[in-house]
Amino acid sequence: MGRETPLRRDQEWRRWELVDGELEFTSPADPPHEEALERLITYLFGFCRAQREWACLASNVVFTMLSGNLRMPDTSLVRKMRFPGETPSSRRGHPIAKPRVVVPPCELDTWTHRCELTDEGLALVLKPPRELTTGKVDFPPDVAFEIRSPGDRPSQEGGKRKDYQESGVTQVWIDLEKRLTEVVYSDRPPQCFSEDQAPLIDQARGLSLDLRSLYLT
Repeated sequence: MGRETPLRRDQEWRRWELVDGELEFTSPADPPHEEALERLITYLFGFCRAQREWACLASNVVFTMLSGNLRMPDTSLVRKMRFPGETPSSRRGHPIAKPRVVVPPCELDTWTHRCELTDEGLALVLKPPRELTTGKVDFPPDVAFEIRSPGDRPSQEGGKRKDYQESGVTQVWIDLEKRLTEVVYSDRPPQCFSEDQAPLIDQARGLSLDLRSLYLT
């Protein structure tokens, strides 16, 4: 059965996550967020070129959490051997299959939804969550990177943190305003780093973030 949800004009292009069976729209990103994200992804892609067992996935890739919720980190790191076609023997100097990742389109009404005109105006008819499996990865990432936006709601961030924690995902939360980065592991207290520090990510050996390069000034 479908469910009708009013579709506002400002929701037609926004990123979303599926949380407890409901679509949860993310707050729009501002220019500093997007520029910092571009720098971060460029850095992570450079790391993956040197460490070929890793893949860097940009925004709009949907991951499945242990709870069944669908989450979309700003960017993420995933061991390539977790994707179909990979084996533990894949290593530097040997061909490595490309990750089979399907990225869903940004426009909601071109994916597994349809728009209908109701008495309340334009509505988005959602199909059952089982039909949302065509554009997602069936496991959580190894490392999820999130750059905070001014419009992020504490409840949304708290829910995402809980999903990451329960799914064993290492979380890296970057706060551009406070110029602080928090690294959260699933088995120990979180660590905070200032811009003059270079946090190391345990899972990704050799990855040391240059935080100062992420800030615009």
